[in-house]
Amino acid sequence: MRSETLLKPTDKKNKANTIGIIAFLIVTSILLIRLRVYHFVDTVLFPHWPVALVCGALIGALITFWLKRIEKQGNIKLFVIMTLLSIFFAGAMIAHLNHYLDPNEPVIHTVVIEDKDYERRRRKSFLPGYYEFTVTVDGKTYDIDVPREHYQSCQTGDLYVIEYHTGAFGEPYYIAAGKATDDANPPTP
Repeated sequence: MRSETLLKPTDKKNKANTIGIIAFLIVTSILLIRLRVYHFVDTVLFPHWPVALVCGALIGALITFWLKRIEKQGNIKLFVIMTLLSIFFAGAMIAHLNHYLDPNEPVIHTVVIEDKDYERRRRKSFLPGYYEFTVTVDGKTYDIDVPREHYQSCQTGDLYVIEYHTGAFGEPYYIAAGKATDDANPPTP
């Protein structure tokens, strides 16, 4: 008789559970990759991290309990891994909802590109590299992630437009908008 594990399920129910866990991992990865679009003003990784911590711990506990029923064994390592993944999932969801539920119009800033930076990924990585412009807004300097096309078409000293959003949950952030046109206003101090 073949041993049954989460990675090599033998019946239809366990195969469905494995597909569900893989889907959760894929969705979490996509949410985390897209998180770099936002440059939060006063937050390092994602907004409202205490809420994400509580939600992640609850989700991690529920998933661990669910997997314990399937595998018939509990494991503290499984709980820790699922909780950490769930914290990142919840944090990324809060950050994206902060953007998509924001009813306010963004404030447009035209800034000067002070520096350009490109962080290359390993050659065999499926993730793209990161393109950043260093800009100053209201006396504070930020590294704003930009699309590759913007990075390639703009030079240091060019005018660039970024949007300031207040966020639905009160967590302000900046997003790259694009190269400033010739009729754009002068840089905002």
